[in-house]
Amino acid sequence: MKHGNIVKYAGFLGFTALILIFSGCFLSAPTGELVSPTIRAIGLPDASIVGSVTLKVTGPDMAPVEVSYTQLPSVINIAVPEGNDRKFELTVTMGSSYTGAIASYKGTATAEVKSKSATVTLNMGIGSTKIIVPDPHWNFDSDPRVLQFDDINGQSKAAFTGTELGVVSGNPGWSSNFYPYDIDFDNEGRIYIANNNAVSGYGRVVRVDNILGFGFFKYKDWATGIVALTVDRNRNILYYATSGNLYNSEIDGTNDVVRNLPVVGASSISSISCLAVDSSGMLYMIADVGQVSVDYQVLKLDPLSDPADIFLVSQSGTLPGNSAIEPKDLLVKGNSLYIANVGGGNGYQILQLGTANLSLLANYGDQASGVNTSKGYFYGPRRFAAQMNDEFTILDDSPNFDKIIQMDDISGTNWKTYPAGSDAGQNDFFFYDFGGQ
Repeated sequence: MKHGNIVKYAGFLGFTALILIFSGCFLSAPTGELVSPTIRAIGLPDASIVGSVTLKVTGPDMAPVEVSYTQLPSVINIAVPEGNDRKFELTVTMGSSYTGAIASYKGTATAEVKSKSATVTLNMGIGSTKIIVPDPHWNFDSDPRVLQFDDINGQSKAAFTGTELGVVSGNPGWSSNFYPYDIDFDNEGRIYIANNNAVSGYGRVVRVDNILGFGFFKYKDWATGIVALTVDRNRNILYYATSGNLYNSEIDGTNDVVRNLPVVGASSISSISCLAVDSSGMLYMIADVGQVSVDYQVLKLDPLSDPADIFLVSQSGTLPGNSAIEPKDLLVKGNSLYIANVGGGNGYQILQLGTANLSLLANYGDQASGVNTSKGYFYGPRRFAAQMNDEFTILDDSPNFDKIIQMDDISGTNWKTYPAGSDAGQNDFFFYDFGGQ
């Protein structure tokens, strides 16, 4: 039995009460009236695990101003042209000694800066996470596991399996009942895992603090396989689903209940495949609402409208073009909803819909016929990973080939893969669809 490589964890990071006040000073920079504001950064990680710090200021009628440091400074030396709508963005990246899930913290604020006594407060939150993915591959002679990489180059690979989870949880039964299927994060960087197992005691969502499985916490056991989950980080609500039921819980595990789903036309909802939530609390779901044949539809629901039921807000028709085959995951970015569509035809591997009316805005990606890491070619996109990051990170999966894709936008800008080149990818992961070797 193979086990994942374990990397030492440098400590769980929640938000701290740490407040650092950076007093700026003037630079011999642009002409015109300059202002050196005091910047209050609230919720920073410990300085010992910080790798770099960058402050960028932008705004109308000014050139961007940026300063960077290789450690957490006590003073940031920056001068900003006075004016309105100055946007301050502070990014703190984690150093090499830190092996937890968080890759960076970020804080932004827009302020009027017109005097030397101006103060700008930045409330820091998670800016990005490492790439943490489920690797269930239960058809292979290896433990299903959760994998972590620092970046798309596969740096600092780490993993934990059900065996390790059994040790930290005190329940050795997890060694043979751990089938991680979907992953999300909360605002503290804790990892939520949908366990796709219907065995009593294991058909539930579990949460861990880090890649060693520390801080193990389990949500209610519904004795059925969990296929999808999403965390509303603004309201601290966890939503998760089996193929036929939707549940929600407070982050602390209280009020863990099954929700009533609406009837769509004359059809009940079945075969739920994926969930996502936007910043306003709207919940998105893809499910089969067909009475006879499979009819996948994207549903937009208001889960906060009533404690007992979820009411349908709007719905799309069948997914557009030749794309309505096997959608597997959803991701909300801004005002757009993205679909990983493992069964989509050429041009329809990734879909972009508007959240307002669920209309198709763009589609991208062709089917690869063999090992292919070239831009725009997919084996079968199954999951979005690193959901809090600016880039798209996609688990691309077929019986014999696997890769992780990173791209900046729906056009495939700055396309990168792990592994790259002619590597079939199965030395590192098998994901969901494994044909055997």
